[in-house]
Amino acid sequence: MEVQMTQLAVAEERAILANQKALLENPTPDLLEERKDMLIKGLDDDYDRKISFAEMKKLFDQSLAPLEAADDSQINDEFFIGYMNIILLTFQYLGLIPAKWMQEYVFPKESKSYKAVVEFCEALLNGLEKGSMPTPDEPKKKSLYQIIDKKKYDRGMLDEAKKSETIGMKEAEAILDEALDGNVYTNTEQSTWSYIKDNHKFDSGVKEYLEERLEDFLKHQEERSAAAKASMETEATDGKDGSKNDSGKDGEDEDRGEAEET
Repeated sequence: MEVQMTQLAVAEERAILANQKALLENPTPDLLEERKDMLIKGLDDDYDRKISFAEMKKLFDQSLAPLEAADDSQINDEFFIGYMNIILLTFQYLGLIPAKWMQEYVFPKESKSYKAVVEFCEALLNGLEKGSMPTPDEPKKKSLYQIIDKKKYDRGMLDEAKKSETIGMKEAEAILDEALDGNVYTNTEQSTWSYIKDNHKFDSGVKEYLEERLEDFLKHQEERSAAAKASMETEATDGKDGSKNDSGKDGEDEDRGEAEET
């Protein structure tokens, strides 16, 4: 299951928020259908509106990919909070989040913090897994990220790297799982791998193994992204050409039909 998320998607989301800000409060069915299509793209054809928690978690992680793909300077708090609001409303529309949960534990509109919004979403997903709604009084889960010297790193990767004095194959596989958990190797995860390389010791051959696996994944990720972009451009071009051709053909058919009737 893959959802191709690139900086192009960031631009698309930014345009939606800029042109349809009112929809953050009262989204129309059309917008929610559009968001649904984005979120479930790539699922099996037999998708029947029943998504497991694991699939929902993956979709949620992948939904964050456009934010991860962009530079921090491109994403302000208003954009991030609005973006997450649309995603949560889409999940509610799909029946994945009970409406009463959204009413009782309202999205924190007063929050202007990236960290606070991420923690809210994590609490919500944790509640879905347990089948009970989390409350503000419950201990908050650790942030997905850790700030070191004013730089943002992936906490999961760092935590796995710390579990042993030297990183062996067991830790390496765990680091890989954390790095590629959303099926996207983000800028933050790439920076985290560089930090781990520079600040941790490895068993013989392990660093090279990790480097090769991550570089190979990144290469294929870039190829998929380029192919998806090319496909979108081709479809857009074909659509324009097709509409012209179809228009002309219809006209010819109508003329031919009139001539036959005459």
